[in-house]
Amino acid sequence: MSGFITTQAENREEKEAKSAPRQRFLGSFRFKEMNQRMNAITDPEDACFDRILESFEKTAHDRAEISSETSEHQSSEEIDRLWYSFADWLQSDGQLFWIQGKPGSGKSTLVKYFASKKVTQTLLEQWNPNTQILSHFFWKIGTSLQNNIKGLYCSLLHQLLQEKYELTSNIMISFPTSKSKQSYHDWSVTDLKGLLLKTLELATDKEHLCIFIDGLDEFVDDSGTETIVKTLSDFKRFTKVKVCVTSRAEPWLKEELDTAPNLKLQELTAPDMRKWVHGRLQQFDTKFTFSPDSSSNLVEKLLKKAGGVFLWIHLATQSVIRGIKDNESEEILMSRLEQLPENLEDLYYDMWERLGEDASLYRKSAATYLRLMVGFQTMMKDVCIQHCPAFGALHIIKMAFATRTDIQRALATFTDEIDYEMVNSLFETTTNQIHTNCAGLLEVHPPIFTSDPHDPVPKMHDTVEFVHRTAYDFIVGTEAGQKIMSYSEISHCEVEVLLFYSALYWQRILYSVHKLRMSTLHLVKGLPRLLGLKGPEENMQKIKGLCCAIRTFYDNEFLASGFGRWPRPPFASILATVRPIFDWEVEHMDPDSATSVLQNIPWHKLKWDESNDIPVSGLRMLLSQGADPDAAVSYAALYPITTVQYGKRTAALWEFLYHTQWAMWQNDSQNRTTQPHVVEIAAEMLQRSSNVDQHGLLVHEKMFSGKPRSERFFYSLKIEEEENIYNARTKCILSANISYLLDSMLRFLPQQDKAKMHDQVQFIESKIVDPMIFLRVLVADDDGVLQCFQIIDQHPFQGLIDTINEQERTHQRPRRFGQCKDEMASLLEAKTAMVEIESKCVRRTFVEQGLLGTYEIEDNGLEYSPELLREIEDQTGLFYYDAS
Repeated sequence: MSGFITTQAENREEKEAKSAPRQRFLGSFRFKEMNQRMNAITDPEDACFDRILESFEKTAHDRAEISSETSEHQSSEEIDRLWYSFADWLQSDGQLFWIQGKPGSGKSTLVKYFASKKVTQTLLEQWNPNTQILSHFFWKIGTSLQNNIKGLYCSLLHQLLQEKYELTSNIMISFPTSKSKQSYHDWSVTDLKGLLLKTLELATDKEHLCIFIDGLDEFVDDSGTETIVKTLSDFKRFTKVKVCVTSRAEPWLKEELDTAPNLKLQELTAPDMRKWVHGRLQQFDTKFTFSPDSSSNLVEKLLKKAGGVFLWIHLATQSVIRGIKDNESEEILMSRLEQLPENLEDLYYDMWERLGEDASLYRKSAATYLRLMVGFQTMMKDVCIQHCPAFGALHIIKMAFATRTDIQRALATFTDEIDYEMVNSLFETTTNQIHTNCAGLLEVHPPIFTSDPHDPVPKMHDTVEFVHRTAYDFIVGTEAGQKIMSYSEISHCEVEVLLFYSALYWQRILYSVHKLRMSTLHLVKGLPRLLGLKGPEENMQKIKGLCCAIRTFYDNEFLASGFGRWPRPPFASILATVRPIFDWEVEHMDPDSATSVLQNIPWHKLKWDESNDIPVSGLRMLLSQGADPDAAVSYAALYPITTVQYGKRTAALWEFLYHTQWAMWQNDSQNRTTQPHVVEIAAEMLQRSSNVDQHGLLVHEKMFSGKPRSERFFYSLKIEEEENIYNARTKCILSANISYLLDSMLRFLPQQDKAKMHDQVQFIESKIVDPMIFLRVLVADDDGVLQCFQIIDQHPFQGLIDTINEQERTHQRPRRFGQCKDEMASLLEAKTAMVEIESKCVRRTFVEQGLLGTYEIEDNGLEYSPELLREIEDQTGLFYYDAS
């Protein structure tokens, strides 16, 4: 048997030894921004391409229906016809196809759709059943690798070789120098080109390839545009490779691509745009007195000048509507339309110029609002921000707070009453400025629910959004958009700090009006992203200032803690979930404060499998300042959704070790592992602990969970739970001492880590004295009638305890458990070594025995005070969920 295990290990090591060079070779082509552009592009589902994509799918499945009954069907038929050339190309031996369109017309969105959807693969399979799709997106304002030839070569090579072990090995043999390459920096463009062409040659022995390349007009390279033209020509050498490219119709590209089959995107989008414009103008039928021919002429002129760019037609239509509202004549309205620039950037500047002499001020104001809007959308891609209700939407009032320092100062003074008249006036001013200064790129929307007109701030839930997703793409993805943003000089970090402040001030209003408090825990989880943006030292000071502001709001009870306990934990304890900022907060503390912070750390909210998420340095700082890991603390544990609350008595060392036990089960209970940083913290705490014999309950505390119950100490349940354990009608409530938890922790520390941490492991082992678990109470469930028995002598139950201990350590159900179950049943029947107690007294007996764990609030020395009741209300309100 041992020989078999040895052979398995050797085979695994041999496989890993062969795999490592391949992985290193593949990694040498990867650059961090490789997928950034594709991920940032509008999802096809969010674009105004519904009928276009529907038609493409119908064409792909040969289900196009021709009808001439309505204009809408005529439009669909028109789109279907345009798609046929592209669908035919995908199924044919044709090697090159060109999709043309103006900036902002949706070329990149279509390529993203083609490269990711099954319908494209379906058509390509008519060409060859074994076809792989590759894609690359050039981006002019991105990094050099996002817009030059080296980035294209690296991107295609990475896609071609990923998960193709034989192809990768053959390429590495063909290029012996590849073994020395660690990153894309190690490759020359010439080497990469030769490598790509050889890879295409070998790859097409077994499969066909379809390559989508977006944004040829955004290609930037020191060698000039002829490099990309030559690359396309090189691809033509391979008959099993077809390439679809997109670009605007620039002269140098028309010269090279005009003979290829092509599709003009504006011809596809025109039907949908025509319908949209008609719908917008119909809202003003009473003012719109033109003849049907003039009206139709107006719409067609708009479509022609738009060139398929939805954002252009949206802004231009707004300009026409303003003329209609001002009762302009048909002649003046047509003149207005003729004067509108066809270029999107020029159109935007034209709209600014129409604002008069203060255009420069309007530009700066608009750029600030746009930066805030872009910053907000960027923040919303962070999963921690997504879970914070403070950032559920960008409200107009938040925009106002972010841009007015005088209002910020007023709302940060908690002794003063809020001037609601001033807040409402500020709302109206900001709304008007957004409408006027942003020239149509941003829109204000009322909430989906009906606001109470009697609220002191009736419009506090109105939000601001981009007029269309393409507006966001225009601002962040084009040179013109970046130029518009440049009129405001605030940095990315400043923008996000301002948005955090605005969320705080919005919370001040929210609490005053609705008595709702958001979770501090969720709010601070978003802070670490600011550290990645910090830049100059002054930005770091702004982040620290923001932390001080959040602490002030928390200390003044405008924020809830976020993890359900009373008395409220110190602010620094909440910051333990954001390691770098926690270190700042605990830098200078007296022993009592340090102990309180350590006692209240929400261990259950930390990611135990990630060492960079555990605040090791901050914990060391607390301990060096005199924090006592043995000091007991009592608090009320509050659970949302249920109406039940419990008291809890615990200590920092016990709480830390207890949570390390279930943390090891969270991801994969079959591969239970102690992380090295857990052992580091335990050793630090033990340096200052004198009570490793302290006992605590091994009881699952959580009253409600949307997830399946984890395996952690799953033999130990709350007495109220109705489920049967081991198919038995009897439940056990057990306790363990700290030595037992330490022993379990070291048992699951991998051997290689034990060797590296020899001194710390040896020290912990020296502290372990008689690790044990005790059976405290048996609960017999007789058809819903509970009988509770306190155990007064452990000896008769030692077999059961040993069996449970064996299961906990091996995660296997012991064969002996059946015997133990029978033995326990007979002991229960004989009432041996136990006394019956009332179920309501079970927890009280634990208090009397000095055990750490959960109790009734009254048994724990706490009372239902008004403050406690308000904290309980917060747990079931709009802004808080999840408890320990």
